[in-house]
Amino acid sequence: PAEFYASSTVQYVDLAYNDIYEIEPGIGTMYSLQTLILSGNHVEAIPDAVFKLTLLKNLVLNQNEVKEIPKEMGAMTWLQMLKLSNNNLESVPMEIS
Repeated sequence: PAEFYASSTVQYVDLAYNDIYEIEPGIGTMYSLQTLILSGNHVEAIPDAVFKLTLLKNLVLNQNEVKEIPKEMGAMTWLQMLKLSNNNLESVPMEIS
């Protein structure tokens, strides 16, 4: 719901194992978010909205259906932890290394 994304002070969101299929674009308005955990869902893509989260330090997407890592993730120099184990990754862009 839109109200969920309206919070400007939330720093930690854990929505693991909730049968989620996509990361809603509204996530990009949660500017204080530092940790986002979506393990064990059905997420297939990392949307552009995630790149707006300039305070995000931990992104956990284990056990989903992510097929590719957007090369833009390489510009997220503030990101300290990215977990993508047990997905459907076909390759890792050079920008990530």
